[in-house]
Amino acid sequence: MLTAFAAISVVAAHTDSDDISAFAGLGQRSAWLATALTVGMVSLAGIPPLAGFFAKFYLLRSVAEHVASDRAYLVALLIACAGVVISLYYYFGVLRSAFFPRQAVDLSRITVSGTTKVAIMLAIAGTVYLGLEPEPLVKSAKQAAAGLTTLPEAAQTAAK
Repeated sequence: MLTAFAAISVVAAHTDSDDISAFAGLGQRSAWLATALTVGMVSLAGIPPLAGFFAKFYLLRSVAEHVASDRAYLVALLIACAGVVISLYYYFGVLRSAFFPRQAVDLSRITVSGTTKVAIMLAIAGTVYLGLEPEPLVKSAKQAAAGLTTLPEAAQTAAK
């Protein structure tokens, strides 16, 4: 999300608009921002091997594991899958506008400061790294979740 929002913020500040039309022709106006927007949107859409894919995968897998015991999870899973399809349409619509505008657009360059370029590079690197190596983050999240489940027991023991 950070990668996509970095690109969106710079474009919105440059064009004084956050409408999708502000992104028209971005591929020609700023390669940095177009790259950041593409990586961010593709990750948010859940395309492997980026971080967003593994986030959606683990979430949907967790819900799917409970379908056999409770049919309400099936409804939740179907709604989530429909949300994924809807998000694909939206995210790729933004990218289509950035690279294949339907009408003539202002192609004035959007300059990106050195600091913003570094932030974008770090965000892209993090998105790719977490997509290729999600296990350390998953392991940390499981440890944190295990700590949360034992917290009430510790509080009960302390209260006695």
